[in-house]
Amino acid sequence: MGLGGVAQSRLVHFFIVLFAIIALIYYDGRVTQEKIEDVLPCSVRNLLFEDRTQQYDKYLLTEPDPEAPSIDYNGLVALLESGDVQLIDVREPDELVDFGKIDKSYNIPLSRLKKSLQIHETNFIEQFGREKPMKWDINIIFYGMGPIKSRAAVELAHKCGYKKARHYPGGWEEWAEETGVPFKKC
Repeated sequence: MGLGGVAQSRLVHFFIVLFAIIALIYYDGRVTQEKIEDVLPCSVRNLLFEDRTQQYDKYLLTEPDPEAPSIDYNGLVALLESGDVQLIDVREPDELVDFGKIDKSYNIPLSRLKKSLQIHETNFIEQFGREKPMKWDINIIFYGMGPIKSRAAVELAHKCGYKKARHYPGGWEEWAEETGVPFKKC
């Protein structure tokens, strides 16, 4: 009695994952999800992480632009209410002092973004007080004053391997207008 095509494919993927974990343990002694992600073929990564990605696609994301995938105001509000978002403000710190920021966001200036996305998780937590985003996370959202810096941040994040990262093109300008908070601090 033979295995069907799907069952056989899943069995092959299981053994690839098992082999990758054994190899990591043998060579390094430690296994992290990021290391597993780096050694797995794309087909296996997609199989493992597909469900988490698809749960947001159906209602939170606007029609993605291949150059800079985005999320609209209502989608961002829904993510913030769910609590499952890493909202990163890419403006410079003095802009935050002058204008304010969206609650639950944290600041990584665009000028430091590439380096910040490449540091070890422990250093990221020390610098930003939060867990480092995972490369497959779809809930990484960048914003600035408007679309310019946030679009640049998405392009940079994609080059660093964060292919599911999005941006909120309305930025602080739209957020202040929609929520009624003052655009600029007095």
